[in-house]
Amino acid sequence: MDFSSLSFSEAPMINCPFGREAHRCSLECARYLEHLLEDPHSGVGKPAAAIVEPIQGEAGSIVPPDAFLPELRRICDKHEVLLICDEIQSGLGRTGKMFAFEHTGTIPDVVTMSKALGGLGFPISAIAYKEKLNTMPPGKTIGTFRGNMIAFAAGAKALSFMLENKVPQHALELGKKALSWLKEIEKDSAIIGEARGRGLMMGVEFVKDKRTKEPCADYAKKARTLCHLRGVMLEVGGHYNNVARFLPPWSSPRN
Repeated sequence: MDFSSLSFSEAPMINCPFGREAHRCSLECARYLEHLLEDPHSGVGKPAAAIVEPIQGEAGSIVPPDAFLPELRRICDKHEVLLICDEIQSGLGRTGKMFAFEHTGTIPDVVTMSKALGGLGFPISAIAYKEKLNTMPPGKTIGTFRGNMIAFAAGAKALSFMLENKVPQHALELGKKALSWLKEIEKDSAIIGEARGRGLMMGVEFVKDKRTKEPCADYAKKARTLCHLRGVMLEVGGHYNNVARFLPPWSSPRN
């Protein structure tokens, strides 16, 4: 795949450990993984799987370039490594698709899910995987602590609600409006380094200087306090605790 013609947003990739800007990204992170797997002296043995969040959550609602996940899929296939997508936070409608990996058409081998799966908060989690990985004999997964019938019923109803009310599409439309507003604020703000997100999974990164992108955790904390005083709940996250994260609960278009 030739990545030389890819066009990304001009916004700086504040959290890129390779110091790249979005429009100059050549997926160095994926290239480095490939190097580790192919270099016999890298000191890294072949892993059973690569685990990735299609959109990073606690790291600060970081949306990778669209070419990243397909490239990771290519590398995993090349080296016979399973690709696991952690959709516990980004999955089940929040990003505008039922699962965040769908935005790039990438199909993982394994998907983890939880949180929204429980509807209004019932504790439940699940793992979905390709049929070829279904190697456990019948009855092997049975156990006294494997699940809760009420939670299972709530999860099934939650999935039905999401599909019947087109929750992913609703989140996508609301997210586009919200992010456009946040981008307008970013443009005129001296302390917002970047507003980003997909669907209703968004983050606002606070900085001391928009040129150097030096993170500022204090601004994020102050924003959280001011929002709480006005009845708006947000979470502070990010690598440097300088990201105000917006994760509003989805609601039916009927509401």
